[in-house]
Amino acid sequence: RVRGLAPTGTAWGKNTSLLVVEERMPRRIREYFQVRVFHRGMVQQDLAALAATIELFILDDGNEQLRSAYKVLDLDPDDRISWNSTLDVVTVYTTCYNAGINVSEVP
Repeated sequence: RVRGLAPTGTAWGKNTSLLVVEERMPRRIREYFQVRVFHRGMVQQDLAALAATIELFILDDGNEQLRSAYKVLDLDPDDRISWNSTLDVVTVYTTCYNAGINVSEVP
């Protein structure tokens, strides 16, 4: 999950990780941003690309968490489900989200 831009909450510097989501970035993209941020600086287009990358990670994580909520309830995410099952999925998803629990790690 994306918790913030600086993992430690401190200012960015040469020894600071690019982002908490850095580990999920493909190596080539990570290296590109590291060079831009720490050596040449960023221009507006770089920041827009970084924001779009983070947005994709957030969407992917949300989809993964929602699919996991289905599986916790022994439902197939690709099947149609009843209204009550929908409410159950939303309850599992939001409860885990609010508690900071990764739904995919729920037994």
